[in-house]
Amino acid sequence: MASSFRERYGPWALVTGASSGIGAEFARHLGSLGFNLVLVARRVTRLQALAQEITGAHGCEVRSVECDLGSAQVLETLRPHLADLDLGLLVNNAGFANTGAVVDNDLEHELQLLHVNCRAYLTLSHEVGRRLAARGRGGIILVSSTMAFTPAALWAHYSASKAYALALGEAMHDEMRPRGVDVLAVCPGPSRTGLYESADQDLSRVPAMFRPFLVEPQQVVTTALGSLGRKRSVVVGWPNKAAQLMTRFVPRSMPSRNVATFVAAVRRRPPGSGESD
Repeated sequence: MASSFRERYGPWALVTGASSGIGAEFARHLGSLGFNLVLVARRVTRLQALAQEITGAHGCEVRSVECDLGSAQVLETLRPHLADLDLGLLVNNAGFANTGAVVDNDLEHELQLLHVNCRAYLTLSHEVGRRLAARGRGGIILVSSTMAFTPAALWAHYSASKAYALALGEAMHDEMRPRGVDVLAVCPGPSRTGLYESADQDLSRVPAMFRPFLVEPQQVVTTALGSLGRKRSVVVGWPNKAAQLMTRFVPRSMPSRNVATFVAAVRRRPPGSGESD
């Protein structure tokens, strides 16, 4: 199975936000499947350490690329590192959150979130998607969130950005399938990654009623890779799937209030800007 997966989506994969959390787990798992990797993030020291770990464990080739995915020069930065590669898989994962009411947060921080969580997803999906369509095979994964289904006060812009990723991924699934390219939007629930810490959130403070919804990065990766080519989108974890299903039958205000309660409960200090990978 590993060889057939690599044959369809390899030999090279590009993973954004790979310096920690879900992105790092995508890199480790794909390396174990024999993929060569291009790892992209701002924290190049972390990328290089991860590259050494993966190369030592699996013998694959890894390129570490320092890149600010909020910059308008994303393609100019990445193209020289991708030009000579037979790239078959893109994992659009980089993202961050700002905690607090939109009008209380700094506008530049919110625009940076828009650029990283939305513009970079579109830019790379367009760039790599054209290459894959010409190639006639490959895959694109967009990491969304269960907050795509339930807008949340204090994370209003983040949830909006994840709704964008979900809509983009599901629609591109239909557009790209006839061209031999599989596209998937994956929607994790709250996961133990640096996103929460950098957004002034502390998951150790999660109330008992919300703990079943927590997922681990490894679970996100295995669910995504197992669903690519089979589904247009997937929610990670059965409690999150059940909650998402319930949103179809209850007033939208109810799940939105629940998510806002979760965000407020784990809030560590007054709102600040999150740090993207």
